[in-house]
Amino acid sequence: MVGLGWIYEQFRTGHLTDDDEVALVFDSNYFPLSVPLVRVRFVLRAMVQSDEVSTEAATSLITCLKLAPFDERTEERIALASRDVMGLGASEVLMKQLRDAESDVKGRDTRELVARVQEEADVSSSKA
Repeated sequence: MVGLGWIYEQFRTGHLTDDDEVALVFDSNYFPLSVPLVRVRFVLRAMVQSDEVSTEAATSLITCLKLAPFDERTEERIALASRDVMGLGASEVLMKQLRDAESDVKGRDTRELVARVQEEADVSSSKA
């Protein structure tokens, strides 16, 4: 088995250990009703690196959100918690970035996987 992607690396290195990090809830039309914690972590990491939020505030927010069951990690709950922990300005930046497709780390890792599978299939078919 070959692992790839940001999420895989987080688990491989021990930064993440729990499956609730990637879990989310969908409605009957597959619209997400919750936000996977890995997505919040991914955005907060970028915000810390760009000095938009402190490491302490990011850690506090993750700790707060980790206490909630994965199906209760909604945008509304994240917005409320982030305002309390980081303040309104940083919370607004976080929520805007969470809604941006670029922060969909699960989707990005999936696209990387599909591309890798396609490359492998192309190599296999060229050998035949």
